[in-house]
Amino acid sequence: MWLNKYAKIQQLEVDASTFPIERFTFLPLEMVPGRKNDNHFYTNVIGRLHSISNVVVKQVEERGETKEVNMREIYIADERGETMKITIWGELATTIEDGMLDSNQNVAVVIIITGTFVKERMGFISISTTQASRIFVNLDNEQVQEFRMRLGKETEEIEEIHLEQEKDPFEDKITLYEASQMLLDYENKNKEFFCEASIVRFNEGKGWYYIACKKCKKQVQNNDGKISCPKCIKTFDGKVLPWYWITVRIKDNTVYADLTIFGFNVEKMLKYTAAEHVDYAERCEKLEEPDKATQVFDKLIGEKFGFKLKITEENIQKQSDDYTVLKVHTIVKKKKTASDQLGPKTPQKEKQQKIMLLENEKHQKRNKLRRMVDSEDDKDEKEDESDENTMVKKKKITNEQKRKRLRHMLLEDDEDTQENNEMAVDLDEEEDGDNEDDKNI
Repeated sequence: MWLNKYAKIQQLEVDASTFPIERFTFLPLEMVPGRKNDNHFYTNVIGRLHSISNVVVKQVEERGETKEVNMREIYIADERGETMKITIWGELATTIEDGMLDSNQNVAVVIIITGTFVKERMGFISISTTQASRIFVNLDNEQVQEFRMRLGKETEEIEEIHLEQEKDPFEDKITLYEASQMLLDYENKNKEFFCEASIVRFNEGKGWYYIACKKCKKQVQNNDGKISCPKCIKTFDGKVLPWYWITVRIKDNTVYADLTIFGFNVEKMLKYTAAEHVDYAERCEKLEEPDKATQVFDKLIGEKFGFKLKITEENIQKQSDDYTVLKVHTIVKKKKTASDQLGPKTPQKEKQQKIMLLENEKHQKRNKLRRMVDSEDDKDEKEDESDENTMVKKKKITNEQKRKRLRHMLLEDDEDTQENNEMAVDLDEEEDGDNEDDKNI
């Protein structure tokens, strides 16, 4: 409910105890698939806890950084026995206690989960929690009591699901040369592997996107103006979107390889969608600068990524290093400290460190002086505020004082700068002497 500036609020004298503390609008489980991949609406569901997994740690990428997040899977069932998978992320994963697996439970465990999104992956529908989600277990309210009435008195044992802890893909990485050797053995068909490599070239020949079915992301067909999807033949609703499709050449410290990368993986690398990129390309066309649209990919050159790849039957038959990309992992760069940037400790490096310390001290001194000037200005303005003439005189005096202090501060800065420059000159002279020694050697 939204309230605008024209809304009126009137207080009513009623018995607040008659209002329920929690009240929900649930979507029946059989209607959940109708909201797949629609993030315009949160979905609330209620059900009996059918099965529950252990909590595992997953590595997820958010805003270019890889984070470790708790994850748990549960299945809930309605009164008809229809089940639905729910993936619970973050701190919510520990909301449902493991003690609920106790087979001596005399009543069903009723779960309410709010603020979720409905997802479709590989043709399967499931529910996933969001930052807005809340979980209620055996809530004591009228809606839960009504649901228990529909369930009946019979209870079923809660099944246990075991999930394996996810391994860090960077631990088991192999080189591209080792991957090329795997192509010699037909048993490696469909084998997945992980490597770390840098992009050295973007191949423009094949274009960089296609028009895809919004549901399945397959390339749509255009026959005399009639658009169709080869996969969603009967259920195709005519909704399409641009979808990334690029080919790049990568290299690690061994050999080269070619990759074809689609959709979300490219968006992760570029930090924006294909639809946004197409809009930018159209603007470039109007400005008669079409090359700018593809120059966007130049920023990927030299960047290092982690790639989860798959060896297909075609790779083995043709001995081709054009691998199928399953997932792209961004590599978080560690910020270097001042000592890391300066490298091994040498007399020259020590002088550089001293200059950096002097710069920091000068910056702190400048801020301190400014704070002192500002505080005295505030004191002057607070006195004799009622006397206008006195106020004008005081402002003149305080402004003169401020200018004097600023001149004094600038003189100190000049002296410090001169001292730093002298040290820098000495350092340059020493480095020049070292270079002459190197030449002689």
